[in-house]
Amino acid sequence: MGKEEYLLCIDRVLAGNLQSLSFVNIWFGILVFVSGVMAPSFWYATFPIAGVSAFSAIWMDRWHNQNQKGRHFSKKVIYRLVVSFYSFIMLSSLYLFVWLVPGTSVSIMFYIILICAIFTIVAPPSLGLGFTLISSVLFASTSFYLKELEIFIGDITMLTAVVPAAITFNWFSNMYKFRAMLNEIRLEGERDKFRQASTVDELTGLRNRRDFNTTFHRFLNNRRGTDAGRFVCLALLDIDHFKEYNDHYGHLVGDECLQNMGKALKDLRDSADVYVARVGGEEFAILWFEQDTAGIQKIVQEVHLRIKELAIPHKKSSTASYVTVSMGVYAVNSDTQEDTDAIYSLADKALYEAKEKGRNCAVVYANIAKQHLT
Repeated sequence: MGKEEYLLCIDRVLAGNLQSLSFVNIWFGILVFVSGVMAPSFWYATFPIAGVSAFSAIWMDRWHNQNQKGRHFSKKVIYRLVVSFYSFIMLSSLYLFVWLVPGTSVSIMFYIILICAIFTIVAPPSLGLGFTLISSVLFASTSFYLKELEIFIGDITMLTAVVPAAITFNWFSNMYKFRAMLNEIRLEGERDKFRQASTVDELTGLRNRRDFNTTFHRFLNNRRGTDAGRFVCLALLDIDHFKEYNDHYGHLVGDECLQNMGKALKDLRDSADVYVARVGGEEFAILWFEQDTAGIQKIVQEVHLRIKELAIPHKKSSTASYVTVSMGVYAVNSDTQEDTDAIYSLADKALYEAKEKGRNCAVVYANIAKQHLT
């Protein structure tokens, strides 16, 4: 297990325990408030502590809700939260149940609950162990200075019996929780790898045909009837004379050519907010949403310019001395009733026409009106 994986487990467990922190604060606030009601002479101590506890419960519950909505907290924030909570509840308990309560049973009962609460909240077992040992020393030393010898011996006896049992039980509880989170994180990693492998073309880094089919259906269905007057645009690109390129330069160089094409088209995606996928050997698809035919032509010209700027030599091309592409584009109103197969078929037909016209050009079908762009 790497360091990053370990810290991620801790952060997730701690973030997930924010609700537990909230419940403990509520319980503690109620307990302190009842104590204040039963001992009115100490209201100046009990009521403010109960109020702070209630405020902390609301605050931590809010953090928990934000975490459930996807917000993540850094390790420093979570640790600061746990330590501040621990300090508050520990010092308050010492004040109320060691200094103010002379008996043994109430102090030990509260201390047992406190240990269980702290160990349930603090994810790393080592951190929980440190908190518990500090609490034990502080509790024992305070009892020694403030209580009679007989009561102090009773505190130490109960402490000796309870603390090891609480530590053992909660150690295993936290280790189980930690390992469960570790397994979940590793499973998520495997799922991400599988998802990446199933939707991304390994050679070019673009989306693959499977992802394109899914995205195309979703894109068309989401836009249909919501952006009337605008265009759903599909462009199919094919590298001109790519078979001759592979035969002459070799498949390794051919792969480099495809990778360079992928980088150029990926940059286009980043700048123009379009979807790009590799849908075949040397065939790519571009999907975007456009305002008018002028915008369509701008994207088409940008693609050709980027390919030209690559300046990849192609001695066996009868079209140019460098690698070029032919494009077929079909743009249709977003409220069209045509399905994805029909749109793809028309874009493919436009691509075929571009090749027939000499390659290194684009043919655009916009509202079934053909335009030839060189």
